[in-house]
Amino acid sequence: MSATPIIAIFISLVIAALVSCFVVAYAQPADLGNCARIRVVEGGCGKNRVFSQVYVDNMHKDRTVRATVRKHSPDGDDDTEYAVAEGGQLFIGCAGGGTSFDLVSCAVLKGKAEKRD
Repeated sequence: MSATPIIAIFISLVIAALVSCFVVAYAQPADLGNCARIRVVEGGCGKNRVFSQVYVDNMHKDRTVRATVRKHSPDGDDDTEYAVAEGGQLFIGCAGGGTSFDLVSCAVLKGKAEKRD
């Protein structure tokens, strides 16, 4: 086996680590309730009327947030990071049937949104 695939994997890991550090360096931790929230909309999700739609709402009108959401399901827990635009919302899945979601962390990303005319 040549060293080229091993070097390529190593370089990919280093780049991923640097990008992660860059994002963390430009984020500010925030109070969860003031940063983002999980919102559940009852009344069906897709064709399944028993399930509910789940959204992450950004509580900031002029900043993007990075929210980490924990999905609890019969298959286990899974954490996923989402970027939610200024004052926006993001559909993250369907709750019900043993599946639920919790907001576990949130950071306000630095920099204000540019106003468009």
